[in-house]
Amino acid sequence: MIRLQKESYLDPKNFDTIRINERRKLWIQLCNENNSKNLVEELYIKNAIYYNRKPPIRSTNNLIKEYSYTNNKNYRLQLHPLTTTTVNANLVFEIGQCKGTYNGKYILVWEKDSDGK
Repeated sequence: MIRLQKESYLDPKNFDTIRINERRKLWIQLCNENNSKNLVEELYIKNAIYYNRKPPIRSTNNLIKEYSYTNNKNYRLQLHPLTTTTVNANLVFEIGQCKGTYNGKYILVWEKDSDGK
C-alpha cells in the first residue's frame, strides 16, 4: 500500500512518512466520498483482515459490505495519527484518533504491495 525507502528499515528518521501521509489523505478522501467499494479496492490488499469488535472480516467483498455504512452521504471521518512504528522496510503500524461521524481510536497497518506502493 505504501512505498518505503530501503534505508528506512527500523529507522523512523529515514522512514517515508510523506508516502504514508499521502495514502492516509487518500483514505480520508475516498472514505468521505461515500463509496466503500472505491475505498477498499484502492487502498486495501486482497488478503486484508479487518478487526472491529466482532469476528475478523476477510475478503474484499466482505470488507466492502462491512464499510457500507460509509456510503451514507452524511458520513465523514478524519484520521489523526498519534504514533507510527516501523516494523521493517515493508510494514508500519499506525495508531491514531478518528473524528467525525463517530470518534475513537484506530490502528492501521501500512504494508507495501507487490508493486512497491
